[in-house]
Amino acid sequence: MKAKTFKNRDFSYQFDNITLRDIINEKKEKTSYGKPTNLVSPEDKPKNLIDRMLELPPIIPARYVWHVTHLYCYEDLTIFSIASRGILREYCHYGSAVFAHNKLTNLSSFYPFNIDLDSFEWGMPKNDLTPSGSLLGCGFWRIDNTIFKGKWYIDPNLKDGAHFGNGTAINYICTPEDIPPQALKYFEFDMESYLRNLPRLLQNRSCGLLQVAFLKPVNKVNQWIRRIERAA
Repeated sequence: MKAKTFKNRDFSYQFDNITLRDIINEKKEKTSYGKPTNLVSPEDKPKNLIDRMLELPPIIPARYVWHVTHLYCYEDLTIFSIASRGILREYCHYGSAVFAHNKLTNLSSFYPFNIDLDSFEWGMPKNDLTPSGSLLGCGFWRIDNTIFKGKWYIDPNLKDGAHFGNGTAINYICTPEDIPPQALKYFEFDMESYLRNLPRLLQNRSCGLLQVAFLKPVNKVNQWIRRIERAA
């Protein structure tokens, strides 16, 4: 039996009376999908950060807690924006909250150094005691809780006992409120003070080398905060 060949045959006449609507309707009629089983329904979605935070009891933090910011290349723009407007939760990448470090004295235990970045140049303090560019490229905002009257909570991601480095859950806190500029004071790492005290630190490393005590207030920024406060 010879096989039929349709080479060079024109079948376009078969579509002369078919419209775009016919094609769309035909696809709808022939396509049938059951309920997706691999999608999360709205009621099954995990609770967001704020919901999980507010399920926890508020804590009483130290008078001063610390918030870290990256300076990037727009150093003055970033710093003076915070000095003028405060720390706004809307700019946080992890949820509508402001995060801070509570009762920590070692900068190496601050986030992001405790996870994402090294505090020292090679992560090997015994070989290189130079603070890393990552640490030197950060600003440190001290929040005064006698002025900021909002509530603080343990970071809900750490509520079950997870911890970073030498810190524990109580050291990593957050608030669902903005921090006003009048509750802030701005600091940067003081390399000269660190190097001057390094021999003493090497004799007793129990508190860590990169201590909060080596943060120095930046007068031009803090004077701006006071100026904004007086003008308010």
